[in-house]
Amino acid sequence: MQDCNQEPGPTVDPDTLPVGEQPCCEASDEPACDEPEVVECVCDRDAYCCETEWDSTCVGEAIEFCDARCA
Repeated sequence: MQDCNQEPGPTVDPDTLPVGEQPCCEASDEPACDEPEVVECVCDRDAYCCETEWDSTCVGEAIEFCDARCA
């Protein structure tokens, strides 16, 4: 039986989040992107984006769920 009080998805510690060098709207082989607020939002949903790489899925989550501004 699933605990209804359990938080869904991974949780990240905002104090230890990486900050990448590339814009959040561009995929990269490196983890994270250059906007800490977007990194925190995306990585709370998908830890892969902060632990492994900022791929096209991370870019999509940044835009759809985390208000990343892409021109």
